[in-house]
Amino acid sequence: MHNFLRQTASKILNQGIPLKNLVIVLPNRRAGLFFTQHLGALIEEPSWMPEIKTIEDVFYEFAEKRPADDLTLIFELYQVYVDLHPEPETFDRFYFWGEMILKDFNDLDQFMADPDKLYHYLAEIKELESDLSFLKESQIDLIRQFWSSFISQDKKHQEKFLRFWQLLKPLYRTFQASLDVSGLAYSGKLYRQVASDLNKIQKPSKHYHFVGFNAFTKTEEKLIKHFITEFGAEIHWDVDSFYILDGNQEAGLFFREYQKDQVFGPTFPKDLPQRIQGKPAKIKSYAIPLKVNQANLVGSILEEIGKEENLEETVVILPDEGLLFPVLHCLPETIDQVNVTMGYPVKNAPVYAFLEAVLEMQRYIKVDQQEVFFYHQPIKNLLSSTYLKSVNDSFCKALLAETQAKNQVYIPRAELVKGGRIFELIFQQLEAKGLFAYLSTLMQELATLLKDDMLQRNYLFQCFKQLTRLREAFEKQDHISVDREFFIRLFRQVFREVKLPFEGEPLQGLQVMGVLESRNLDFRRVIICTMNEDSFPPSGSLNSMIPFNIRRAFGLPVQEQNDAIYAYTFYRLLHAAEDVHLIYTTAADQGKAGKRVAIFSKWRSN
Repeated sequence: MHNFLRQTASKILNQGIPLKNLVIVLPNRRAGLFFTQHLGALIEEPSWMPEIKTIEDVFYEFAEKRPADDLTLIFELYQVYVDLHPEPETFDRFYFWGEMILKDFNDLDQFMADPDKLYHYLAEIKELESDLSFLKESQIDLIRQFWSSFISQDKKHQEKFLRFWQLLKPLYRTFQASLDVSGLAYSGKLYRQVASDLNKIQKPSKHYHFVGFNAFTKTEEKLIKHFITEFGAEIHWDVDSFYILDGNQEAGLFFREYQKDQVFGPTFPKDLPQRIQGKPAKIKSYAIPLKVNQANLVGSILEEIGKEENLEETVVILPDEGLLFPVLHCLPETIDQVNVTMGYPVKNAPVYAFLEAVLEMQRYIKVDQQEVFFYHQPIKNLLSSTYLKSVNDSFCKALLAETQAKNQVYIPRAELVKGGRIFELIFQQLEAKGLFAYLSTLMQELATLLKDDMLQRNYLFQCFKQLTRLREAFEKQDHISVDREFFIRLFRQVFREVKLPFEGEPLQGLQVMGVLESRNLDFRRVIICTMNEDSFPPSGSLNSMIPFNIRRAFGLPVQEQNDAIYAYTFYRLLHAAEDVHLIYTTAADQGKAGKRVAIFSKWRSN
């Protein structure tokens, strides 16, 4: 079976350079583990292994700094915003679009766009019309497309819009200065710093190999080209002629550009591999009515694996992380080793729904004659949870029945606390400043109750770590107050991004992973679930303050590039595959009929 990492390891080994004098740079750590395994299998005698790094490691090493967390950066950005704006909004109103501004700043730096010109030409329409000398004709056309829609807006809307963009230019510059003083940075700032000072990088004592990359940011492209031209570094492409030679294939979008480049072009193989079309492969597609049915189908497919086969050569790709536990529960008993290379969202865990119901309860409290009453709906959700039922099931059932019989809208606290200690802890009225301590105590109490359920305790541990981080960050900001509504919105925003990491032996057993985690890895049997539009690749417009046409004109990433990355990830899974199973659902989702993904349909038609 073809294996890109093994073949690359063999090629590097045959060059005769001592391994201790090499640095291997890969897109992610997972590929690094497999590369090390293949290299170890090829070595015939004891040897020092090369350094294995990700591209992030390389940039942070040269920058001599690592990025700060997003919350700290948003606090810093807010301080700059307050100093610049004559009538600043409160932090809770700023936070959610502050995240977006920070992401835009990161993109500007990663792709080395000129922020002054970008924000200037957004804010100054007259100068935009008169001075476009620095832009190409294609860029001018794209920008004019945007402004034609802008001009159609009413005068008040235009003025408000322009005032906002006029602030972003000084906000970016002042924010950079503020970060320099405080010693903080975001990743894009570090990348730009390194890419702008490449002439300061001393020739490394070790030989660099860049392995298996597909799409570079502008900063990454500059650094790698510098290493190739100045230090003799080598780059190894994982490609196939099927999508490079066909100009309509999204998967080859970046490679076709790199082939034309003076530095990258000569590094491509003279004869492109023909793995996808040059070998027989068994391909099956399945239309399933419901998402959850996919788990049963995956289990049935895996039952066909013979005992003599290596499980490591089979991968299950899950674009939808919510399918992880259904798939794990449907695995046949013959599969005793599984490696999960993806995080499971805490938002899908029962404990998150419980904590969210606890916070929702705080929003609808009524006080009458110094007695506290709670709205019935969140109370019903809490009393129906396994956590409270496991403590006092009879009390929960009796109170739910009484509430329904009396058709109560508000339930007095005096009745709720009769259930026991944890009921007293949960059902209390709180001020916003007490929410951090309240949730911390509640999580610790739940961890005690769930001492025999390690999975739920792990969920709680991840939530507790995130809550502690938030609490420490806010305690350093004495001038910023957190009201209850903002706390609840922040809780939902932050905790829905938290994932439970899985630990295991990555090189053994059935491989279960997300789409992007499969980069550079080759498998004989490939099973991909949820091959639907809006899932593979994920849907959603780019979360940005900069309109699409402006992003495109200034070389910032748009959805087209994201689609190309996912298309490449799909096709490269077919480089070595002999047995492929593609599953999509036909159920309507959010008012749209289930439809298989476009690259799937295009590939099947060839």
